Amino acid sequence: MTPYRLGYWLKTVVADIVSVDGLLFVNYRDLSHEALVSEVSTHPSPKDAQMWMNIVLLDDFISEACGDDWNDGDAGEVLDAVAKAWGFQVRAKYPSSTFTIEKISDSRSGDLGLRLIGSLG
Repeated sequence: MTPYRLGYWLKTVVADIVSVDGLLFVNYRDLSHEALVSEVSTHPSPKDAQMWMNIVLLDDFISEACGDDWNDGDAGEVLDAVAKAWGFQVRAKYPSSTFTIEKISDSRSGDLGLRLIGSLG
């Protein structure tokens, strides 16, 4: 992994958490607020947008950093670390918010990641 790729992945896993229409979004693509609002508006509802836009897949990152010889159980430490970083950020920026961070795992596709679901309360 090159330093450029490491930087790319770190910006992805420690992305800015922002509020749009009172819902929390993981801005891992570093979109402007206007671009993020525009993307949210393409979904049937802001809640639906949150369900899909807040999935951050980490399996490619883990494979690039560690090789392909790992399983979902091995990756638990990585997911826990990212979830902890997101949780710290949410609590610091939005202390009255309510949120959960769900693990996403699909053995058929090999997808593994996290999803943040939350609101300002």
